[in-house]
Amino acid sequence: MATYKNIKGSTIQSLASDLPTSHAGEVWFNTTSGTFKSVVGAAAWSTGGVLPTPAAGAMAGMGTQTSALVCGSGTTTASTYSYDGSSWTVGGNLGTGRTLAAGAGASNSAAICIGGFLGPPSYATTTACEEYGGSSWTAAPANLNTGRKGSGAAGATSEDCWIATGITHPPSPGTLQPATETFNGTAWTTISATVNSARQYVAAAGTTTAAVIAGGQIPPPYTAYALCESFNGTAWSVANVLNQNRKFPRGNGTQTAAAAYGGNSAPPTSIYDDTELFDGTSWATSANMATPRDQFGSAVTAPQMTALAVGGETPSSTDATEELALSDTVETITST
Repeated sequence: MATYKNIKGSTIQSLASDLPTSHAGEVWFNTTSGTFKSVVGAAAWSTGGVLPTPAAGAMAGMGTQTSALVCGSGTTTASTYSYDGSSWTVGGNLGTGRTLAAGAGASNSAAICIGGFLGPPSYATTTACEEYGGSSWTAAPANLNTGRKGSGAAGATSEDCWIATGITHPPSPGTLQPATETFNGTAWTTISATVNSARQYVAAAGTTTAAVIAGGQIPPPYTAYALCESFNGTAWSVANVLNQNRKFPRGNGTQTAAAAYGGNSAPPTSIYDDTELFDGTSWATSANMATPRDQFGSAVTAPQMTALAVGGETPSSTDATEELALSDTVETITST
């Protein structure tokens, strides 16, 4: 019979009391209760405020669940919407209208919109980065070194963030970008770390020293993938895959407590409503959104155990918002 040590490469601790919930993924034997215990993740979705206008187009999102921002909805629009935890209001327009951009930031008054796709007539990706101070966008101190769309991005703040992979246009179908860039509030730096499988339309979570990307698409043949990679600040490494292939998922959280949700499959397309949780090692299927959605916005890029799924295609454009609450709980392991 296989033992835990054979499977995981480590022995189980024997403890008189339970570990804190911050120890996600840990397994131990509680000598007081005589039971095996583990810290596991859980998720729950609830209804949030509606957008002023239905919006799709994979909006960039940033902030927290009570201080969020999404921008760049639809076909190369400059629209911006701000969230206070219960309702959305119209914010200042982007200086450069775009879609499929990335975002980072700790609030709706300290956010950055990164790169994206300009659409007609150029159908080009942009290096432009703009910062939001609560009412208006201004040009960031520096632009990306390589313009891209459909990238993964996250970070602790708008001045301590990263962007990885994505695709550059023109020409069509575009050039996949394996490079990672980090921003320190002054300049973007292309670092030596490249992803193992360059792709677009990924879910992303984490910080500049501990991050994860999952899912995505590699054109052509425009197939959805379950690929997952983790980042330690120096290099990307291949991690355990999602339970299903998906492109246009959204993600949030930390490297050891992340979520990926929504998106779609390869043709014939199915739009997903499910959530997968990552404990730093593997992905587990969790709660469903009330509405399956594709090409939607997701705020909360600052590493937190919450998220927003905003707008998107269901398959028609929607104004609906759903709020995700993630939690780690100590559970008793039972045999079946």
